[in-house]
Amino acid sequence: MIEYAKKLKELNKFNVEFEGNVANIIENPKEWAEKFAEQTIIQNVPRYLEAKRLGKGFANEIKNKK
Repeated sequence: MIEYAKKLKELNKFNVEFEGNVANIIENPKEWAEKFAEQTIIQNVPRYLEAKRLGKGFANEIKNKK
């Protein structure tokens, strides 16, 4: 179980880097935010799927130990 917790902890460590220049962001902040959010989500789908897999494995291990 400790290994699952360690791996999940590592998956929770990530940096968000903002891109673009201030003038373009100020010009249309909603468009910039939508593009940024979409790009960030797409980049982190593999991380999400791995965390989900680990979470299920952790839950199954706890369930089997009872």
